Amino acid sequence: MTHTRSTDSGLDYCCECSRAAQRWVRWPCLPIVAAGVNASNAAKDGHDADPVPAPAAPLVIGLDLSLTATGVAHMRGDQVVTDTITPPANRRAGLLRLRWLRDHLLELIGAPALVVVEGPSYGSTGAGQHDRAGLYWLVLDGLWSRGVPVAVAPPANVKRYATGAGGGPKASKDAVLLAAARRFPGFDGDNNAADALWLAAMGTDRLTGATVVPAAHREALAKCTWPAAFLSSWVES
Repeated sequence: MTHTRSTDSGLDYCCECSRAAQRWVRWPCLPIVAAGVNASNAAKDGHDADPVPAPAAPLVIGLDLSLTATGVAHMRGDQVVTDTITPPANRRAGLLRLRWLRDHLLELIGAPALVVVEGPSYGSTGAGQHDRAGLYWLVLDGLWSRGVPVAVAPPANVKRYATGAGGGPKASKDAVLLAAARRFPGFDGDNNAADALWLAAMGTDRLTGATVVPAAHREALAKCTWPAAFLSSWVES
């Protein structure tokens, strides 16, 4: 695929990625070629040297599950795509909503290297808590049945990874959103997309060691539940 840039509407994004992902593109597509050239070909024909493709980075998905606006982030190395998924008007209550969200998310996720889901907020109350628990287990069961490795990050740890604080004003939803905009220039999503972005970033960090946060923030990774057997295929011992 040839990646080209467009600045329509003041946004800088990859045309090919937009067409391939349709409405998913919300992020500037960064170069997929890291470094290196084919010097011999350049010397022969006098043209610009051909880039040498970098090894493929693992695809990591972040999921911030919600009954009304689920945040989703696809991250493969420097390439990131985020969006927020809202059920249609005829699927906004009960089991129909839960099944629609599960099926739609599983279709969009595909077969990534890892999915990182924000864990339940055990202190939350309200009428929707029962349905949120149902959505959580439906989606996890769907991922497991497809053989997709799943990690679970407690909400406080997502905040700590993003902001350095696990609670209080410094770890508010707006603080997490501002941290995403600061660490990932060009991000223009909402709070749900920001949470999903940080979940994907945590998974990428755990698999590859690539990170945009200070070392102290990375301590949050230790309290997450990781599929250890799978990680051994990505992380050198």
